[in-house]
Amino acid sequence: MLTLNMVILAPLSVSCLLYVVKSVFMLALWRRHILGLRAEGLPMPPYNVFFGHLFIVNKIISSLPSDAHGHYLPDQIRRAYPELGPNFYLNLAPFAPSMLVLTSLNTLHQVTQQHPLEKFPSMKTFLKPLTGGLDMFRCTHYYFYWSINSVY
Repeated sequence: MLTLNMVILAPLSVSCLLYVVKSVFMLALWRRHILGLRAEGLPMPPYNVFFGHLFIVNKIISSLPSDAHGHYLPDQIRRAYPELGPNFYLNLAPFAPSMLVLTSLNTLHQVTQQHPLEKFPSMKTFLKPLTGGLDMFRCTHYYFYWSINSVY
């Protein structure tokens, strides 16, 4: 006879197992992507297959004051590894998605002004309650140039 504990615990344990399997699979995909970028010769700090760049981030964060903002991290990595150049890849999975860190003004100008790239989806999600969806991330290029030009 099935008890109440078995009825509750069986689906819960299966759900937990599926979540763990999915998480490990996604982590493996992220790691494989970064290893592919590394094989192509793209710049990134020393990489650990199991922990990504988390050791480097931990070392740099522990050298900063405890109240330092997280935005100091990319510049501190650039200073610790000058051979990377001004632009490099950083993998903090599973805590954050892989990112391309840009510190070159020329590159920043290209990706924000000359050839605007799609913004990360979480930025739109974060800004929607604040702006009601009326922000520069959601407007079309035509509206953006029209509104800027109408001001001048």
